[in-house]
Amino acid sequence: MAAHLSAVEAGARRFAIRRNDQLAGAFCCWCNWLCGPYLQLPGVLPAVQKRGFGACVLRWIETEAVSDGGRHVGIMVSEFNGGARKLYERNGYHAVAAAPDVVRDGFAELLMRKRL
Repeated sequence: MAAHLSAVEAGARRFAIRRNDQLAGAFCCWCNWLCGPYLQLPGVLPAVQKRGFGACVLRWIETEAVSDGGRHVGIMVSEFNGGARKLYERNGYHAVAAAPDVVRDGFAELLMRKRL
């Protein structure tokens, strides 16, 4: 993941999530993806999970998207990642498509979207 987050790609921005000057997580954002941003590989370190960082990142991305005229925010989550999926659902995201057997056989990757 470190290599992916340090890569340079046109249209993608990388962000560190910090708490008291310590790294708490990171994510990549494709800012103009199908009429709104796409959040790629968001992650919060286990030691600081369940403290509101994920919801804070979602609110920030949504606010930025609205100010840029975005219509929705997209995010992909592994079907087996129940904690992340619940976070997105609690924050208004809904599964709109599934791609089976991408990361792990027998499980789908779910494209989730929130209309703004």
